[in-house]
Amino acid sequence: MLRTFLKPLSFIPALLIMYMIYSFSAQNAAESSQLSYKVSYSIVKAADRLFDANLEEWQIEEYAVRYHNVTRKIAHMGEYFLLAVAVAFPLYVYGLHGILLMLLVGFICVGFACGDEYHQSYVAGRAASIKDVAIDSFGVFWGIILVRIIGWTGRHTIFRPRRKQRGEVSRRDLDQLRAQQQEILDAQASMRQQQEMSKAERRRMQKEADLLRMQQERLRAQAQPEEYEEEPEPDEPTSDTLSEDMPFSRFFR
Repeated sequence: MLRTFLKPLSFIPALLIMYMIYSFSAQNAAESSQLSYKVSYSIVKAADRLFDANLEEWQIEEYAVRYHNVTRKIAHMGEYFLLAVAVAFPLYVYGLHGILLMLLVGFICVGFACGDEYHQSYVAGRAASIKDVAIDSFGVFWGIILVRIIGWTGRHTIFRPRRKQRGEVSRRDLDQLRAQQQEILDAQASMRQQQEMSKAERRRMQKEADLLRMQQERLRAQAQPEEYEEEPEPDEPTSDTLSEDMPFSRFFR
């Protein structure tokens, strides 16, 4: 439940970076140049301290002016590099991987870069530049590549699914077993119900056959009534018949 609530919040960094880019684009030419000059000056001064070059103040300012344009382009690329990372990670969490991740993140970030350049065309002293869109797209590409590298490394190292030990059963396996067991019980209950229905059907058909046979016998008895004829009574034997029937009667004549 908590994970379902927190997953949409993973897009908040991307929205904040979009707002930051939009705020920088809303600055006029003087404000934007002054900001990038300050960044260039800070970079040159930090490099002077790091490498112990002992540059003079005018030299630092000269280098800041010289690399001012480069700083602006690197800032463009860095902004959209971070934007691509901030957009790709939530989509990766939602299960979007591979070429689909690259296409969707690229479409979102490059589309936002085009919209941002169009927005700059309405700011005083600023103009839209296809070159800036290309630089932004280069930063987007490497941001997506970084997310894919981190994701691939994580899946094969710390986020790799733990191998189940022998005899260990996960909760998912238990749920699958319970579902299979329930399916078997449902199938057995259905078979028993069908058997009971077939038995009842056979009994019903047998009763109907018995009733039909009884009706046929009743109709046959009504159509052909039995006729009782009187048998003739046997005649009483006479002397002629006795003499004919008994051969020894000649001895008594």
